[in-house]
Amino acid sequence: MIKVLLSKFFSQDYAGVAVMNRPMGAVVLLMIGSVFYTIGGVAAGIYAMAPTGLARSPGMDATLEPNWTAITALAMGIACSVAVVLGACLTYTGIKRNIRLGSFISMLFGIAGIGNTLGGALFLGPALVAAGSMLALIWKPKELPPQPTGAPM
Repeated sequence: MIKVLLSKFFSQDYAGVAVMNRPMGAVVLLMIGSVFYTIGGVAAGIYAMAPTGLARSPGMDATLEPNWTAITALAMGIACSVAVVLGACLTYTGIKRNIRLGSFISMLFGIAGIGNTLGGALFLGPALVAAGSMLALIWKPKELPPQPTGAPM
């Protein structure tokens, strides 16, 4: 029963094109990379609000700028993370056009998020997103086995 459900889930028909395999390695790398962007955004926000971090910089004692810096870092981390997840969802479809678009979106927001998210959590996020995007771009679908046709009765 579970095997039948999994086979139906992993071999779907999109617009008349049977998709039996997908770039799952790329999707997994993109999803893990998006988690690092979220972690980096939260960590940058916490650092900006910490008493020993950006909030104690000279000239920022009585200003609201550390709060805005923290909000910006957190928003940038979440936005980049969501964009990378959307790119991974497009990559998961298995359609070549969507795979290219998804990897382009993931790579674009992966590069955009490096500055405000502590390098995407110590550059692990950008490395995983770049590897996942490149893996998705070089992925080729396997040949489908010939479908048996029955003789008309």
